[in-house]
Amino acid sequence: MRSIGAFLICCLGTGLFSSEKDAVMSSLVTGETEKALKIIRERKEKFTAGEIVFMESLAAFFGGDYPKSRELSGRPDFPEGEETGYWKDLIGKTWQRHREFREFSTPHFSIRVTEKDLLLARYLEKYLEKIYAEIGALFRYSPEEKIIVEVYPDKESFQDCSTLSYEELKRSGTIGICKFNRIMILSPRLLAYGYSWVDSLAHEYVHWILSKITHMNLPLWLNEGVAKWAEKKWRAANDSYPDSFTSTYLARLKEGEWIPFSDFLYGMPSLENQEKISLAFTEVSFLVRHAEEEHGKDRLIDFLHGLGGKTEFEEAFKKHFGKEITLFVEEGKEALAKKEWTKYNGVLSPYPVFEGEPSPLFSSSDYMTLGDRLRGRGRLNLALREYSKGLIREPENGILLTKAGKTEMESGEKEKGIATLKEALKYAPNYLPLRTALYRFYAGEKNLPMARQELEEIVLINPYYPEIKKWEQETELLP
Repeated sequence: MRSIGAFLICCLGTGLFSSEKDAVMSSLVTGETEKALKIIRERKEKFTAGEIVFMESLAAFFGGDYPKSRELSGRPDFPEGEETGYWKDLIGKTWQRHREFREFSTPHFSIRVTEKDLLLARYLEKYLEKIYAEIGALFRYSPEEKIIVEVYPDKESFQDCSTLSYEELKRSGTIGICKFNRIMILSPRLLAYGYSWVDSLAHEYVHWILSKITHMNLPLWLNEGVAKWAEKKWRAANDSYPDSFTSTYLARLKEGEWIPFSDFLYGMPSLENQEKISLAFTEVSFLVRHAEEEHGKDRLIDFLHGLGGKTEFEEAFKKHFGKEITLFVEEGKEALAKKEWTKYNGVLSPYPVFEGEPSPLFSSSDYMTLGDRLRGRGRLNLALREYSKGLIREPENGILLTKAGKTEMESGEKEKGIATLKEALKYAPNYLPLRTALYRFYAGEKNLPMARQELEEIVLINPYYPEIKKWEQETELLP
C-alpha cells in the first residue's frame, strides 16, 4: 500500500520552494538523488546555505544513507521550522531504528534486515531477483541502480520509518509500503500464520517502478490498481482471476458497495477498515483489468511510460485510450455490473492477522471451536459432526474445510480427507495449516513434485515455519 497523495503533500509542504527548489524536491520524490544533487551543485547561487544543507540531508535520506542524513540534519545551519523539523525528526528516528540493521546485496537490490531476520536472506535474494526479471519485463523497465528493501522486525520500527500511525496499521493491516525511494515490509515472523510476503514485495516493487516511469503523474487509485493487477505476475503460473475472495467482493461492488476514490485519496490505510480496503482494491484492480481487456496490455504499459513526460494525466489517458478517464471509469462499472460474480460464504480474507490479535470471526465460529475441543480430546467423529454443522452455514470456509480434512485423514479416511483439503484450497490458498497438511500428505505418499510445490508455497507464506529446514532437506528443494 502506498499513500502517494500524503507523501507528496509531505514532500511539497516544506515552504522552501522556488523553481530550483521544486526541481530538487521533484527529483527526490521520484528517487533521482544524483539528479537532485547535480541541480544543487550547478545552481548553488540560487540557494541559501541552510537550504543546501536541508536538501543535501534529504538527498542522503532518499538515497538510504541515514548516518550522513542525520549528520547533516544535526548541523547548526540546518533550517529550523515546523516542516524542516518534521524531516529532522523522521531522519533521526530512521537512523536510530537502523542502527541494528545489517545490509547485504544481490545483483539488483540492497537488502537490510536485523539479526532476527537473517534467515530471510537467501529467500530474499531468490525471490527479489525473480521479481526484478518478471515485473521488469512486464513493465519494460529494468533499473541499473540497486533498489533498497528493508524488512522491519516489529510494528513499532515499521511505524516510525513508514510514518504510518498506529491506528492506520491496526485498522488497515498494512504490512508493506513503498515510500522515500525504498520498499519497506514487516517480517512474516510477526504474523500468526505469516502472509504472502513475496507477493507484497512484488506489489511494492510495482509502486517503485511506477514512481520512475510515470514521475508520480498517476492518481493514487490507478497506481494501486496497477500494483494489485501486477503483484502476482512474477510467478509463471496462470492467473486464476478472480479467486473466491475477489469474486465475493466483485459481487458486493455490483450490489452497490463501490468506494469513491476520494475516500482513499491519501492511501488505502486511510480507509476505516479492512472490508473497505478489500472493496477498494477489488474495484481498482478490476478497472485495470478492464483496460487490459479492452485495449491490450501493451497499450496499458505504453500509457504508463507516456506519463513520464510533461503531458497531463487526463490528456495522456485520452490519447492512449480514446476517451476521458471519467467515462472509462463509468464504462468499467457497467462492465462489472453486466457480469455474474459468485459470492462465497466464509471465504478467508488474504489480509494478515498479527500474533496476539484475534482471528477473523465467522458465523460458524462456535461450531469450529467446539469441533477443535472434541478433536483435541481424540473424539474425531464428534468433531467432524461439529465441523459439518459449520460447513452448512459456510460451505466455502477454508479454515473449517482444512480442519475437517485433517480430521478425516486422522480417522483413516485418507481419500476423503485429501479431497476436502483440495476443496479448501479454492477458498483459503494462503492458509498455512492447509499448506502444511498438504505437504505432509504428499511427502507421506512419496509424491516429491507435489511435496516440493507445497513446500515452496509454505515458504512464500511463512519461511519461519519450524519444520521447513527439515523438509527442505527431505525434498532437496534448495541446493
